[in-house]
Amino acid sequence: MNRKLSRLILSLIAAGSFSTHAASNHSTDTIISTTDLENLYNLAIQNDPLLRTAELTQQKSSFAIDGAKGQLLPQINAYFNLSAFVDSDSVESTYGGNGAIGNVGITLSQSIYTPAVQAGISIAGKDNESAELLVTKAHEALIYRTTKSYFDVLRNQALLDTAKANEEALAQYLSITQHRNKAGISSEIDLLQAQARKDQSEVAVLEAEVQYQLALDSLQTLSGQEFQAVQPLKTDSYTAHFPNSASGMSWLDASMSNNRDIQLAGVAVERTKIELSRAKAGHKPTISLQARLNQRFLGDIESTASGNSIDNNESLTSGDLALVMNVPIYSGSSLTAFVDIANSDVDIAYQILEQSRRETHQNIRFALRLVESSIKKVDAFQRNVNSQEKALISVQKGYELGARNMSEVLDSTRDYYLSESQLYNAYFTYIESALLVKFIAGEISDQDIRSLNASIKK
Repeated sequence: MNRKLSRLILSLIAAGSFSTHAASNHSTDTIISTTDLENLYNLAIQNDPLLRTAELTQQKSSFAIDGAKGQLLPQINAYFNLSAFVDSDSVESTYGGNGAIGNVGITLSQSIYTPAVQAGISIAGKDNESAELLVTKAHEALIYRTTKSYFDVLRNQALLDTAKANEEALAQYLSITQHRNKAGISSEIDLLQAQARKDQSEVAVLEAEVQYQLALDSLQTLSGQEFQAVQPLKTDSYTAHFPNSASGMSWLDASMSNNRDIQLAGVAVERTKIELSRAKAGHKPTISLQARLNQRFLGDIESTASGNSIDNNESLTSGDLALVMNVPIYSGSSLTAFVDIANSDVDIAYQILEQSRRETHQNIRFALRLVESSIKKVDAFQRNVNSQEKALISVQKGYELGARNMSEVLDSTRDYYLSESQLYNAYFTYIESALLVKFIAGEISDQDIRSLNASIKK
């Protein structure tokens, strides 16, 4: 058992810095033998569907802003029509006539005062702000997911190694017991107990191997690549400290200020307020400038009564320019209902914001307690490993002298390897909980990947 490992991991997170090494892009069916944390993160950045979805959503929301602003720009349209008349008074008012008339022209409409459109632009801006926050959250979540998945592999690798070491030790005890039984200095019960524990250890190894493979499979979900192993940690000595917020605030204050869920809920409140303004704008007038330029063409026309051609004037060019104001007077109860709905949405958004604050408060306190507990557990389990190691040596010597039985040896062996497993689990729980604190507080970053990767064996 390398006791330097605990000090290494604890200090890395306590220092508040964790990070990565560039990776080449591989096809999704390639199996890479091994990876370090930074390489895994780089692959995840390139291939993670959740992050890519958030980025595409933000891109779409930016297009929506352009679409909303376009309603304030001049709207220019061209038109053409050709009409044929049969016995129409539009040609000859007394008896009617036959002929054709064509029009070609261009229209222009320019909004001058349209409060609903202005509110729509602001809403599109808030949607884009939310989308940007979601990209940031997806990126930060990817950092946390990557490190958690990586250290889950290391945790399961440690458990597998411990299970194999336990199996090997029990195999040796079984062999010794078999020889002692043949020599008549060990009972049949001791032999059966040793065999049973050996069989149990084989099952434990099989279960640990399955969990290890499942942990490796989770890396494929992140990166699109398959791996056979990950690089282990260095075993240099470090000192553990409780992590501090980079903002200088307490973790609770930092979380209340920078948590992405709270920020998203805050943007949602602002958006519903703008929606309320847009609903109220339905009661306001709108002003626009309308212009039209028309060119009329007369075809051959004739009187229905005489069949004679009717003289037509030169083609007529006309133009219109108008300032149009529309004032809503009565539209049933729809506008009032829309305002009431928008008011309700504002109240709902405030409740969601309050719920986000309460959940964040609970989550950060839970994560901080988990960090504190993990530090204490690492220290306690380290002492426990030392004690169990000494106890195992003592029981082994007692068994050799006949003062201890095989059951006690097997129990002591089991307890020793269990204490190692608990220590490894405490190490990686500390890593995850410290990163969780930073994630909740909105302070997790690529630097965490780089600093953690510095502890990876190359």
